[in-house]
Amino acid sequence: MNELFNGIHKIVLPFQSPLNHVNVYLIEGEELTLIDAGVNSSQAWSELEFQINSLGYKVTDIKNIVITHHHPDHIGLLDYFSHDVKVFGHSYNESWINDYKNLQMHFNKFINHHIKAYGIPDGFKKTLIKKETEGVASTKKITNFLTEGQVLPFLPGFKVLETPGHCSTHICLYRKTDGLLIGGDLLINNIFLNTFMEPPMIGSNERPKLLLEYNKSLLRIKNLDINLIYPGHGEEIKEIDLLIDLQFKKQQKRKKRVMRLLREKPHTIYELCTKLFVGLYEIQFALALSETIGIIDLLKEEKHIVINKTDEVWVCNLNPVPAYF
Repeated sequence: MNELFNGIHKIVLPFQSPLNHVNVYLIEGEELTLIDAGVNSSQAWSELEFQINSLGYKVTDIKNIVITHHHPDHIGLLDYFSHDVKVFGHSYNESWINDYKNLQMHFNKFINHHIKAYGIPDGFKKTLIKKETEGVASTKKITNFLTEGQVLPFLPGFKVLETPGHCSTHICLYRKTDGLLIGGDLLINNIFLNTFMEPPMIGSNERPKLLLEYNKSLLRIKNLDINLIYPGHGEEIKEIDLLIDLQFKKQQKRKKRVMRLLREKPHTIYELCTKLFVGLYEIQFALALSETIGIIDLLKEEKHIVINKTDEVWVCNLNPVPAYF
């Protein structure tokens, strides 16, 4: 734990994943505010209590929790807090947090429909289908929805930026006076696979194209006067433009790889996934597939490829009327 700047304290909580940890931020002011809520574990809760106590506070002193997005490592401890605590987040969080059972059924229906279309073997199906015990559901509701440009009275100087891409619910908090961004998982040092496939919103038939949204969010951040990012994982980010440029270079490399593969022959989405992410797809298939679909979305948007959906298994081909690459 350390004080980063003028009453903002980074608290590092344990998280059993390749990342090993998640950052939450305690912000002092007229009211004590926590940004994100870690993973749901007694170990994480004990560590949060210990670090807050070491600052001279108790967890019961926290009046507001702002969540940057709905992923389980950012909302996990919500139910440990008093019902009096106000919870702030994007309105899209509501289905993920409070109506997860219905969303889970919706997601599994979407996956079952697309497994054959993507050419995915049955052996990988279990890595995509959500089990009932895997929900991120919480009994604590989002009490206040956040929207673009909103200013929170208990966080003077900060305004809300809607930054979808990592997921559909993602927001950041931006303070223009000193160029500080509390960035959630928008950018993380040394992480270049950063979008996760989501089903269409309930009531919609269109899957969110999150890598396209992610790139728009990155360009938006790059065009703001930002000097420092406090991320959801890892160390603070100072070389912001460099990291964004690296993200785009990684994407460009993958796009060119797909184009080379399609010049050889048409491929299913699963086949492209296995060739783009050798060594990864076997152990983190959902992540590899999500990024593959994102790259395909980019190439399709740029009119470099087309997808033949006439057969049961969809096939990616080069666009017969090629765009400049």
